[in-house]
Amino acid sequence: MEDSAADRICFLHLDESQKSVRLEKSGMQLDLGGITKGYAADAAMDVLVSRYLNRTVAAGGDIVVSESPPGENGWSITMVPLSTGGKSAGKQAVLLANAAVSTSGDAQQFVESAG
Repeated sequence: MEDSAADRICFLHLDESQKSVRLEKSGMQLDLGGITKGYAADAAMDVLVSRYLNRTVAAGGDIVVSESPPGENGWSITMVPLSTGGKSAGKQAVLLANAAVSTSGDAQQFVESAG
């Protein structure tokens, strides 16, 4: 029987003195895609800010915002979190300025085969 993803969590060892990371269980993988998207979004925001543009940058689920738009307290970012069982828990919003949020999740990341 194949291991589930839940059987491969909490087996990550960070060693600050050696500046190393060790995955301690067979079959574990480290996905750096999220780090890459966040880095790209930050770099894009740096370009916009250098041109005095207040904007948002969305790279997948990674969202970076600049200073608030004129007359506003921030940028409203609305998310639809899922409750246990995959049902919508209703919309939730956060108000951000000069900040970032990751809204990524696996609820919409699936493959349907023959059906």
